Amino acid sequence: MAEADGKIIYEIRGNADKLGGDLDNATAQVEKGTSKWSGLLQGVGQGIGSFVAGKAIEAAAAIYEMGTAFEDGMAKVSTLVDTAQVDMDELGDSLLDLSAKYGLEADGLAESAYNAISANNALGKDTEGLMALLDSSAQLAKAGFTDLDTATSATLKTLNAYGLGVEEADRIQKILIQTQNTGITTVGELGSVLSNVTPTAAAMGVSFENVGAAIATMTAQGTPAAQATTQLNSLMAELGKQGTQASLGLAEAAEGTQYAGMSFQDMTAAGVPLNDIVGLLEQSAQKNGKTMLDMFSSIEAGKAALAITGAGAQTFTGNLEAMSTQTDVVGEGFEKVAGTSSEKLNRSLTQLKNLGIQLWQAISPLVSVLIDLAGTIMGPVVKAVGWFIDKLSVLIGWVSKAVGAVGSFFSNLFGGGGSSHAVGLDFVPFLAQSSRGILL
Repeated sequence: MAEADGKIIYEIRGNADKLGGDLDNATAQVEKGTSKWSGLLQGVGQGIGSFVAGKAIEAAAAIYEMGTAFEDGMAKVSTLVDTAQVDMDELGDSLLDLSAKYGLEADGLAESAYNAISANNALGKDTEGLMALLDSSAQLAKAGFTDLDTATSATLKTLNAYGLGVEEADRIQKILIQTQNTGITTVGELGSVLSNVTPTAAAMGVSFENVGAAIATMTAQGTPAAQATTQLNSLMAELGKQGTQASLGLAEAAEGTQYAGMSFQDMTAAGVPLNDIVGLLEQSAQKNGKTMLDMFSSIEAGKAALAITGAGAQTFTGNLEAMSTQTDVVGEGFEKVAGTSSEKLNRSLTQLKNLGIQLWQAISPLVSVLIDLAGTIMGPVVKAVGWFIDKLSVLIGWVSKAVGAVGSFFSNLFGGGGSSHAVGLDFVPFLAQSSRGILL
């Protein structure tokens, strides 16, 4: 009998079959879940790949469109400049910098450069003057609620009407923005109607400051800018043309004053404000029991005279003083507009677009080579296709004739019209001749 050692031994038995089944089931669930995740991730990967590929194609197309549009614009500008003296690459870079600075489309900026040179040929040689004009016009456009082309055009047309150089652009643009500020109009509106009055004003010696003050006064009274310029033009034309009712009345009204013996042009050359000149007529009219409308032959001229005399005379004087301000009113107006969130975002987006243009400029030489290569390859291909089409036409013609001949053969054979033997003999040489034609 074994000696007891004080230990108790327990024996535990379990059913391994159930444990194995549970493990198999767990493994299957893991594999099933893994399969689902694998399929899901694969689908996500494919979706991301398709999305990225699609966006890449869209980006490439956008780069091509923006790059070629700017390239076309610069090519257009090059037709007006002496490319032997003007570095077109450097000019293009300057335009891109200006585009990013003000959030302006680069191709539109190139178009404005072209129009500016068209209006003033000297700018085709003076690229510094061109860029300075476009820079100030960009600020005027933003402050004047219009586009660059309108702002530039309004400036240059006024300079041309008065025979001034681009160094006077700053003064002209201040008057434009002050006309907007003191009247009820915008630089955009003025840009489309100023030519109604500036040629006459320049011919009569009426300063642009006086023109701006008059338009501001008239529009503030409710006259639209287009009508105001037309009325003002009629006023100056009647006062300045010899023998008109207004010019004769002015000469009479000036008698006994410091302006005695002076014509309208003499007075404007002496710097007499427009409202003071018309004021002489007003005094004469009151003295003779007439109205201002009686002093002019046209109702349009009379309306302009009424607007800047009487109660409007003081407003005109204040507006005329505003036109001669030394304050950078254009820059101040621009800063107010440029500080908005939309303008900041616009500048950022424009910078991004310009990166695309610069990328196109970098790869365009390679693209040009590939296009030339494609043209070289396509020449022989087109020639070969043409040869094939010619031969195909011959073949089609032969088949048509052959079908006709066969039809005629069987018609004669079964229809009894002529000898079948004779028809068959005619058909054989026809086939031989047609075959030789195709091969040749």
